Amino acid sequence: DSGLAVHVFKQGDDPIDVINKMMSFLSTVVTSRFPSTNNQLRNSSNPKRKATIHDGRVTVQPLQGD
Repeated sequence: DSGLAVHVFKQGDDPIDVINKMMSFLSTVVTSRFPSTNNQLRNSSNPKRKATIHDGRVTVQPLQGD
């Protein structure tokens, strides 16, 4: 038993409330099945480089000039 409560919705329920409860349920399922990750970008210790994100990929490039 996973201990998750599944809500049953009826005609006439507030649609926004239903969506909020579904999102809460899905968030609970995902966080209970997958470990959390730390996907935060960190500042580079090398000030002559820059990180950019394009199409979900992080690219680190040297800065031009001095």
